[in-house]
Amino acid sequence: MIRTVAADMDSVVRIEDLSQEFDKVVERVIGTVGVAYTAIGSDRLEGISRIERQVDACARAYVAGRCDRSLWLQVLDDYERSWLVAADLASVDAPVTQTMAA
Repeated sequence: MIRTVAADMDSVVRIEDLSQEFDKVVERVIGTVGVAYTAIGSDRLEGISRIERQVDACARAYVAGRCDRSLWLQVLDDYERSWLVAADLASVDAPVTQTMAA
């Protein structure tokens, strides 16, 4: 019984951990987009705002157990890609490398 409880506690998803993962993505975006940020039009920023809301909703769902890690990582990938596309640094279909551990 104790072993099961410990295993359950190890699998708990904490919002703090997700926040740290998101921060890593943001750091990569800042490092890549850099000064190109000033050239991003407001229409593209609106799209990024929508993706940011999806990141928030997915984080809440993941913590509540309503989605899994693969969806969380896909949403982070979409967020990063949206910035690169908005800054004309990548095409919509270009893969974004995830460096986070599964």
